[in-house]
Amino acid sequence: MSSTSIDTAIFNPHEYSSSSPHFVTSAIPRSSPIQWTDKQISKLLTQAKNLYSTKQFVQAYTALQRLITRPHDKDQESPKTESAGSAPIAKAKCSLRIKVWCLYLSVLSEIIDSEPIDFRSAFGGGEYDSLKSKIVNGSVWEQVIQDGYEGDLGSVDGAVVQAV
Repeated sequence: MSSTSIDTAIFNPHEYSSSSPHFVTSAIPRSSPIQWTDKQISKLLTQAKNLYSTKQFVQAYTALQRLITRPHDKDQESPKTESAGSAPIAKAKCSLRIKVWCLYLSVLSEIIDSEPIDFRSAFGGGEYDSLKSKIVNGSVWEQVIQDGYEGDLGSVDGAVVQAV
């Protein structure tokens, strides 16, 4: 299977960890140096939408993280610096950016508005609390600007502003 393929992003409940939900992604390397295409982003977005529509919010969140998170350095667990790489969504066409961010914000809303006990066990208490505070204190807006639009506040799409 090619490292530029994005055909499978399947949640495997047997590899599910209460502290870190994740997908089995045989086609997408974790530290992917490839330039994501709009087609690849669209495929992963479709998978996340399907997960969201079946109320699999943790899995949808995890799938969307692949699109909105900057690439990681192979030697470190921390994300690369701003100059070293952009989140895949930052280079996507406008319509995809809007769809990804609106779905991401909807998923966050569902996670926070639902029974916390369900998601505390899925994410782990600390990660859930961190996610909740990110929403409450508004740092999710900073994430949208920095990771989705490479720090350019003026280029944030109006539909995304409205969704936040």
